[in-house]
Amino acid sequence: MAFRIFIHAFRMVFGNFGAALRISTPMIVMSLLGAFILMPDETSSTGTPAEQFSNFFTGPLLMWLLAYLVATLWVAVAWHRYCLREEYPGAIVPAFHLDRILGYFGWSILIMLVAILVSLVAGTIIGGLAAITQSAALAGLLWFGWFGVLLWFIQRLSLVLPASAINEGKSLRQSWEATRPISGTILAVALMFALFSALVGQAALPLFGVSLVLGGVINGIAQWISTMLGLSILTTIYGICIEGRTIE
Repeated sequence: MAFRIFIHAFRMVFGNFGAALRISTPMIVMSLLGAFILMPDETSSTGTPAEQFSNFFTGPLLMWLLAYLVATLWVAVAWHRYCLREEYPGAIVPAFHLDRILGYFGWSILIMLVAILVSLVAGTIIGGLAAITQSAALAGLLWFGWFGVLLWFIQRLSLVLPASAINEGKSLRQSWEATRPISGTILAVALMFALFSALVGQAALPLFGVSLVLGGVINGIAQWISTMLGLSILTTIYGICIEGRTIE
């Protein structure tokens, strides 16, 4: 079933490619703008490391980061609404639901804080076991295993996000309980998505040595695919667990 969910999410994006492009317009525009802001110049490559760091985090860059966050939340809400409620985008950009975007952001922060808390506990346990056994191999294996568990944990809590996007009130507890019947499937999907994103993200690295522009373009495409695919996986799991939908 995990593979079916992954393929279904892939088809959601590329089977509705025109709508996906229109809905993700804010994110695409901000990515293109970021390519100019992040372009290295002579002043940013000189001086001490501290000076280079200071030059990098300039006012325009911080403003762009904020704008990119808003664009990503805008796209996420619009894509969930399109897939679950068939709310079609406008000719250029999707509808801007400020209340849903703020709700989505609030739930995202809460999930992140919960994930950080459990990660601190897990890190303490793993660090203690590594200190007792004096085994770097064991520590590496435990951290790799925890990464998979963390993805699974976050995914099981994250049904509150599409629920918020379509204004259906759900709690973290409800999300956790709703995903219980397919918890193993969710772990498999999370690992498949992580592996896919890592492989796609590596595609642009060799191209940066040839051309910064070409590398930036390919990197932007890779990020777009990973983002839209991740949103589609979450939407698919919501449809299965909350709305009782089936997939082919």
